[in-house]
Amino acid sequence: MRLIYQAQNSVEAHLLLNLFKQAGLKGRIDGEYLQGGIGELQVSGIVRVMIVQEDYQQAKEIVRQWETHDLSEQSDSDEASNESLNSQEPITSGNESIKELTNHMLNYLVVGLIGMFIGIALSYFYFQSPITENGIDYDGDGIPDEWWIYKNGLFAEGRIDRNLDKKIDYYYYYDHKGLLKSSKSDDDFNGVFESESKFKNNLPVWVKMDRTGDGYKNYKMNFKDGILDTIVFHNANKKIVKISYFKNLSLSYSEMDTNLDGQMDTRIEYDEFENPLLK
Repeated sequence: MRLIYQAQNSVEAHLLLNLFKQAGLKGRIDGEYLQGGIGELQVSGIVRVMIVQEDYQQAKEIVRQWETHDLSEQSDSDEASNESLNSQEPITSGNESIKELTNHMLNYLVVGLIGMFIGIALSYFYFQSPITENGIDYDGDGIPDEWWIYKNGLFAEGRIDRNLDKKIDYYYYYDHKGLLKSSKSDDDFNGVFESESKFKNNLPVWVKMDRTGDGYKNYKMNFKDGILDTIVFHNANKKIVKISYFKNLSLSYSEMDTNLDGQMDTRIEYDEFENPLLK
């Protein structure tokens, strides 16, 4: 295998890999599992699209078109040529003009009907297309450690065995636009998925965790524009007992309900090393 493209994220990598597959080329994605971070957080990593040596030159041309949008430029050029040809048509009158107008109307009707049938066919394909799977074996034991699930030709779901114990412990899901929408994980590898998260525009919105093992998500991380904003702690009675506020990814201050009356009565501020400031 030879490196053909270094993607910004797994979505971009899978889109390019799909183009290779449509052209009959053989490739794979490396490094996608490195995007996993602490808990549910995903950090930027190196996602590489690989191609077999004999398909490298053809894949290189596909990448060039991907980066320069040659296909769209060619389409614009064709449209300009058609407009130029149309402008050279002679002007007619009388019965010939009526006949020509009728032919144009019939042509538009035929094109419209063809477009409608194509739309119906594409809609049917979208909802009826089978689900396909692909995967990669990182430790060479013959069992895939990461699965990629495709629906209607688009990447829909990923599954990872992060500690290579032959059990899936991390799932992540994509919407119909190819954007990350949610995930869940077993972070202590005990078979229970105690963490779940929600994403918007590929950025985390919140992460919820069950840190006591009672089935209730008592720890919630909230994000603003993809940056950690607050952490909310709940007690066994599902009441908020503490809220920690962050600034520039550092703990700024915390508010606590020490007497459990539902009101935050204690505030603690922290220095740049997240040590409490004594007053």
